[in-house]
Formats: sequence, structure tokens, C-alpha cells
Amino acid sequence: MKINITDMSRKERLLKVSEVCTRLAVSRSLLYRLVAAGEIKKIKISGATRIAESELDRYINLLMQSEDE
Repeated sequence: MKINITDMSRKERLLKVSEVCTRLAVSRSLLYRLVAAGEIKKIKISGATRIAESELDRYINLLMQSEDE
């Protein structure tokens, strides 16, 4: 899934794959599987994969909500 760049704040921080993996405590391969499944949206910049910080926050909040149910 792609992020609409016009929806992003001008001050939005884009995270490297390694940063997202560290925050989620998951492997690179698991992160790429989550991206491929459409659970986490990515941004491609000249071949580099980035994930908006707000997208990571959205995903974490979704996980927290599903645990509460």
C-alpha cells in the first residue's frame, strides 16, 4: 500500500527499515512481510524504503487495540 504524500505533514519523519525493526523488535524479513501484506504502508525514495513515523504509530495503536478486545 502506498501513502498519499499530500496527506503527510511537512514535518513528518521518515524512518529507515532498521529504525522500524528496532522499535517493533522484529526482524527485517518480518517487517517486509508486514509491508507486503499491507499492514504497514511504505514510501520508496530512489529504491530506499522508508516508513512514516505516523504510520508506525498507527500500526502500534492498531495492535494495542486488538489486544484490548
